[in-house]
Amino acid sequence: MFKFFFLNLIIIFLFLITLILIEYILLKYNSKTYIIIILFLIYIFPILVIFVYIFLTKLFFKKLKNKKIKILKSLINNIINEIKKKQKKSYNQKYTVAIPLFNLLIKKNGINEINIFFKKKEFKVFSNTKKIFKKIIYDIKYAKYKIEMIFYIWKQGGMVDKVMKALINASKRGLCCRIILDSIGCFSFLYSKYPKIMRKAGIEIVEAFKINVFWVFLRRIDIRQHKKLILIDNNISYIGSMNMIDNNYYKNKINKFIDIMIRFEGKISNIMSIVYGFDWEMETGKRIISKKQYKNIKESLYHKKNQNFHIISSELIISKKLIHDVFLTAIYSAKKKLVITTPYFVPTNNLIKAICDVSLKGVEVIIVLSKYNDSLMVLWASKYFYNNLLKSGVKIYEFKKFLLHTKSLLIDDKVSILGTVNFDIRSFCLNSEIILVIEDNNFSSIISQIQKKYIKKSKFVNFIKWKNRSFLCMVIEYFFFLFNPIL
Repeated sequence: MFKFFFLNLIIIFLFLITLILIEYILLKYNSKTYIIIILFLIYIFPILVIFVYIFLTKLFFKKLKNKKIKILKSLINNIINEIKKKQKKSYNQKYTVAIPLFNLLIKKNGINEINIFFKKKEFKVFSNTKKIFKKIIYDIKYAKYKIEMIFYIWKQGGMVDKVMKALINASKRGLCCRIILDSIGCFSFLYSKYPKIMRKAGIEIVEAFKINVFWVFLRRIDIRQHKKLILIDNNISYIGSMNMIDNNYYKNKINKFIDIMIRFEGKISNIMSIVYGFDWEMETGKRIISKKQYKNIKESLYHKKNQNFHIISSELIISKKLIHDVFLTAIYSAKKKLVITTPYFVPTNNLIKAICDVSLKGVEVIIVLSKYNDSLMVLWASKYFYNNLLKSGVKIYEFKKFLLHTKSLLIDDKVSILGTVNFDIRSFCLNSEIILVIEDNNFSSIISQIQKKYIKKSKFVNFIKWKNRSFLCMVIEYFFFLFNPIL
């Protein structure tokens, strides 16, 4: 939020400087010629700027980007389609709740549909930030070939400094280290001394969706790289909601995020490497996965067992509607229970309707939100939806301790959806995101236990008390709700 404010401040400043110059010219030179020039600047120039903006962003830049995406997508689709031919398309019938969701994914092309089988020993769920950092540092220390990362936010301090030190040591050992950081989310870090130190040690750092003052009118600053992903040796991968921030380093409750990260071992990391390779090539134009590596990926993923794991990456499709449809289908698939945890809750009308519909049909629906939020606008806008949800029988809990940053959806205690996607239009339609759809009793049991812990530390929103809130609160809620398309 502060980054957007900073950029807008610069634009306003430049506009004021222009007005001052115009006033200076009018006062100093009282002639018809200068008046004509000023009138041109005031009336004609803005029209030219709008025309140039539309031409460059909507026609020229968008056409080039879409062309690049199509080329990369076709290459990846060829690989994935070969994998799909070898994979079995039947699903274990005891998980009938997942059939509509997986049928939707089967019809889609590309990595957003790929699915693989994993065993209990191949994953571990972390809900403690300190333990996550310790494990990441341990894995970096014993990495053999390469380390690749994507993060929306990276802030130095605390355990993050130890991660950077471990990466520098790994690079000095001869490992290939690549990091993709979002231009706005990592603004303060990217313009600090640390990237220079890391690059000097041989670490490649790429600024995703790069924004600067000169390009602010030519690129959409609301499209961000929102993934949180770590790959080590194509054998270990981390994915979840945690940014590269040490929560214990900050004292403010809003800056202390409660997250989930999942650590996988084995074949899953090969698929993650395709996702990373796509993002890297989109930003740099360099292909980091060779044909030989693609061949190894294909061979390692052939499996005869029933599949129960899907990776969906919104970067790999031009339309971002797929993730929205996945959430919509997942909600309607619930027969007994639906639990949602999200830090930012500004959903579409279709999602609100789906949640209310399944609740009215008798499904127990629980939504766990955060009492504290780093976005005041989102905090109030989300409360606007409470009335319809509570009337439909949805149970709403507000997490009292720190900012609940976990993004999860659990269907009937059997199917889990986790990753980087918030319940807002930005995640569904704009950002580059990644989620996992996992059909596994053991995994879902772990997620269920974590969600129950969140609920214990939350305050239940009573419908009667909620109806009796002050008129001022209602006005504030509605006011911020009006901004929901940009939140």
